[in-house]
Amino acid sequence: MLTYGDGKGDQGFAIAINYSLLFTTSALFIFGGRPKRHTVLLLFFLSFQLGPCYVIGCSGVSIVWTACVGGAALDQHDGLKLSAFRIVYAAATAALIYYALVAEAITDVAHVCAITMGFIAVQADEALMRRLERDADYEVLPPGTLRARML
Repeated sequence: MLTYGDGKGDQGFAIAINYSLLFTTSALFIFGGRPKRHTVLLLFFLSFQLGPCYVIGCSGVSIVWTACVGGAALDQHDGLKLSAFRIVYAAATAALIYYALVAEAITDVAHVCAITMGFIAVQADEALMRRLERDADYEVLPPGTLRARML
């Protein structure tokens, strides 16, 4: 499931591409934003990868690294993180172009969906954090005040 091909032939190139991108994009995703929250999102991406693999029999880890690509695009990068971001994104873009040329069309659809999933997951997490930070002010109000009753 987390390997490539049907066991025939040399799949070393696909393994090298995908697992190197998995580790680099995961590190960039986790340390480019809020590490604890992004680790939880990464675990969600990993579990999401396993779902289709069990249901339809796909193989690989590209859903995870492409979701990390989509999610990390929203983080603020500066200094050394910005340099790492550019290098990793150049490698991910090259891999996506390579797969667009050699893989089936369903692979490209899965990559676009995974990038979108990463983008939406980070957006939803950020919206939740903003709401929690905004609503934290209401918790200190006495229970009988008008603003506390509006919650």
